[in-house]
Amino acid sequence: MNHILVFCNHFAFRYYLSKKDLNTLMTEIKAVETNEDLERFLLKHGENIVDCLGEQVDRIEKELRAQHPEVKHIDLEVL
Repeated sequence: MNHILVFCNHFAFRYYLSKKDLNTLMTEIKAVETNEDLERFLLKHGENIVDCLGEQVDRIEKELRAQHPEVKHIDLEVL
């Protein structure tokens, strides 16, 4: 038996933003003056978003295993 779980990137990003102070983010954005500054900003937050996504995948897997202990394999894919 197969089940499909749709994981929406929009909600993962919203979750990431909910953990951040938007005023601090705005200050960081306003400090971007060069391509190097932009690259540092994007790398920092890109890495943090990926980490946040990993946290959410782990949480979903844990919840699925608790609710359906008979499941042997969980394959989550971002659509």
